[in-house]
Amino acid sequence: AGALRLPEDKPVDYSGYKTLRVALESEGLKELVKLMVETEVISIMDEGLGEQIDILVSPLEHPGVKGNLDGANAKYEVLSHDVGADIEEERLEILQAVPGVFDFRNYYAVKYQHSHLDALVSRHPDKAETFSIGTSYEGRDMKVRTFHFLLKITHFLLTNIHLCQQSV
Repeated sequence: AGALRLPEDKPVDYSGYKTLRVALESEGLKELVKLMVETEVISIMDEGLGEQIDILVSPLEHPGVKGNLDGANAKYEVLSHDVGADIEEERLEILQAVPGVFDFRNYYAVKYQHSHLDALVSRHPDKAETFSIGTSYEGRDMKVRTFHFLLKITHFLLTNIHLCQQSV
């Protein structure tokens, strides 16, 4: 069974979108970023980096955002020149990790999910690791994957817990 998808729940095309890391060196710059977020000119990608912030900017909004940042003498760097291309590159990399198609619209047995994720971890040992947090009531290994993205760490736990059913 596939995941529930609402009719308007279409994938977003991030072609041409950029991610920028902006140094928040003044209150005025923090207010400028806050205003751009509130007016939906930019989206915040990561605000947990201390005195800097990662933002997502559409191709349409990029010239204005760049002008605002330059006008405020902000220090910033481009992390991604084309988020859509980066997403596609990562998608192809994931598909190469384990032959065959793997997506989130289909059901895959636990052993195939573990195999796919283990292959992904083995291809990127500098960015990911796998460890066990115990076994399920059926004796299956309960694995956790930790992925390191820039300064942010993400944990992925595949549970697949189903209730035991018994007829009376």
